[in-house]
Amino acid sequence: MDKPAKRYKIFVVQAHQTDAFAQSSAAAIKQQGEDLGVDVTVLDAGGYTEVQKQISQIQAATAQKPDAIVVWSTDPTAIVPALKEAERGGAKIYGWIQPPTMDSLVATVNSDYTSDAKAYSKALFDYIGGSGEVMAAFGACASQYYTDLHKGMEAALAEYPNIKLVTDECSPDFDPSKTETLVSNTLTSHPELKGVVTSLVQQAVGAVTAAQTAGKSGQVTAVGEALADCGQIQLLKQGQLPIIAGLPAVYFGQLMMSTVVQSLEGQPVEKQQIVPSNVYTKENIDKAPLNLELADNFRNGC
Repeated sequence: MDKPAKRYKIFVVQAHQTDAFAQSSAAAIKQQGEDLGVDVTVLDAGGYTEVQKQISQIQAATAQKPDAIVVWSTDPTAIVPALKEAERGGAKIYGWIQPPTMDSLVATVNSDYTSDAKAYSKALFDYIGGSGEVMAAFGACASQYYTDLHKGMEAALAEYPNIKLVTDECSPDFDPSKTETLVSNTLTSHPELKGVVTSLVQQAVGAVTAAQTAGKSGQVTAVGEALADCGQIQLLKQGQLPIIAGLPAVYFGQLMMSTVVQSLEGQPVEKQQIVPSNVYTKENIDKAPLNLELADNFRNGC
């Protein structure tokens, strides 16, 4: 698209930047803003539990009279009053990745995380033969992201009566070492464990490490979404992580910023744009659009 006639002021409030997906999407939205000639400020709340910090960031952004505020919510409901105040101050509000629950959002760009988790859970269940013991080891307990992913796994389980969920755990964040501990504990009580459903690929790596430590390399398959680095791709090609769900972070950022600027220019935009994840295996990873999945610095050596 052409550069806009006005140099708009846009704030992006982001729930966290703790992983490659979040950092890649933030870099892409800033770069797209620079390419389009608008002023973009990205603010990082620091995690899904930092609701009050994000509210303060929204209030600080509002005081600077922005044209638009793009929101990746820590809590989709709790931050709404602050966003309403921003609206009254003249800012247009857009939802991104985890949108706030506001009917007045101009547009949203996000994924259907319930569908994502259902798809990659089913891929896992198929891979282990449609039967056996599995566990859940999601991250960001009590966040909307956790809730959406868990619903997707539950929907998949309903279609596989011979899959038994033996442990349902959650870490407060996406730290793979915490996932490793959860899986290690479950392997002690359930040595026949065959699968682990996680939120992010980095957590799946932690699950695989736990299986290796327990002497069960190749006997436990883990899955999650959002690629983080070339090492994970190598694990996929080697069969240690036979399934990965990609979530195109760069495309998320590019599409969101383009949508905001088009809207501010008075051009029509879609009210909601859903960006699906892609299930990758060693058979199709060489054709994956990695330039849309990850920022350049995370793809060095791929």
